[in-house]
Amino acid sequence: MAAGWTLEKIRRLKPNGVLLKYTPLARVVELESLVIGIAGKRAMWQALDNVAASDDRLSPQYFSSLAERADDQLSRVEALRLDAARTAFLHPPTERRARVSA
Repeated sequence: MAAGWTLEKIRRLKPNGVLLKYTPLARVVELESLVIGIAGKRAMWQALDNVAASDDRLSPQYFSSLAERADDQLSRVEALRLDAARTAFLHPPTERRARVSA
């Protein structure tokens, strides 16, 4: 748990002018990481499904449904990522501060 906390703090050291606070750009980066992970998982299920047809050690019955599940996860996370990007890039930090203080 301490390692996770430490990695989270290190991850926040980013070149966006805000070193220790959570920013909208951080959400974009996190969601992009999730998209990459889910796409990798989907590719793995598809590859295993392909190999299962020729390898008796693998049972092909679940791989296609797991790939479909990854597709569903990917579409949901992608919608969140696009929304986060819209928030981060349409309202830069200086604009957000000005709107809050006004």
